[in-house]
Amino acid sequence: MPGSGGSARLPRTIRRRLRWATGPNLGLEHFVDHLRTDPTCFALLPADRPLPAGARDVRSIPLVEPAPLYAWSLLWNADRPHPRLADLLREFGRIGARERWLDHDPTRDWLPDANHARLTD
Repeated sequence: MPGSGGSARLPRTIRRRLRWATGPNLGLEHFVDHLRTDPTCFALLPADRPLPAGARDVRSIPLVEPAPLYAWSLLWNADRPHPRLADLLREFGRIGARERWLDHDPTRDWLPDANHARLTD
């Protein structure tokens, strides 16, 4: 893991092993089963995401000191927004404030350099 405030570039040993999954999302159980059966596979998941009961032999190690922050985007069709989009955005804002989704502590959290400028936007 790069140090706090360091480059967003992953170490070469990890980059060589990365393969981006493509295809349909068959759910967490299928995904974890793939982790169990492919010794070259690893994944990054939120630390507070419970794993399925059948994942007893999958090791989960929380990333801390520094903890990575993940930027998420909400996408929608700008030409045809859903009638309840405003409700959804309000709810994300409410939950995000309660869960501290937008908090950033540079002594605790790792954030790629390119994202630091966005904290003040």
